[in-house]
This record gives sequence, structure tokens and C-alpha cells, in this order.
Amino acid sequence: MPTTEEIEKYLELVRLFIVEDKVDFIKGSDEKYTLGKLGISITDAFEMVKDLDVKNYYRGPSPDHRYPSQQVWEFGIPEIFEDEIPPHRDLYVKLTFRNTRGDLLMMSFHKARDLITYPYK
Repeated sequence: MPTTEEIEKYLELVRLFIVEDKVDFIKGSDEKYTLGKLGISITDAFEMVKDLDVKNYYRGPSPDHRYPSQQVWEFGIPEIFEDEIPPHRDLYVKLTFRNTRGDLLMMSFHKARDLITYPYK
């Protein structure tokens, strides 16, 4: 598990890529549904990611199952979906930096399917 300093350093880089608009978003059905349910745009989703901090850390870094040379980090935002039953109240966010494109990819942005634990909360 990374230290709080390592998580903070990672999130600083995430924020830098967002500010510089070096980002991409996987537009899967879960992500589209989530954007609609929350009434937000992809830009708004990245603004939410900019607000992540150490207490939102879930797990990672771990190898991407498609591109093992890339690392994925996972975060959660608690109690976003108040009308859902646990564990589906939390928002699940998975991020990676793509080496080939030099950007930040938001791989997942949807209701948590499983319980998210927050080791630094």
C-alpha cells in the first residue's frame, strides 16, 4: 500500500493533467448512466476527481489488466448515491496514466459494485 505522501504526489500529477486538459474518459454505459444520474458533464466529473484526496484512496497502484506496464489507482467518493443501498452509495473512480498517449485516462466513474474500503479515512 502506498504512503500518504505517495498518494498525494499521484493526485498532484492527476490535477496537473486535468488543468492542462491532458485527459480522456471511457464512455461506457455505466459511466454514461452515472453522468446522467448526477446531472453532470465529463468536465464536471474531472472537477470531482480534482477534489480527491488521501482519504478517498481505495487501492492501487496495480497493473492494468490490458496494459500491464501501466498502473491503475482506485478511489471512492462516499455517499454520492443516497437513494441506493450500500455498497452502491459510493462513487468508484479508476485512473491511469497512458504512456502511449501521455494523458490521464478515467477508466471508471460509476456506482460502486462492491464495498469500497478507505484505509486512510
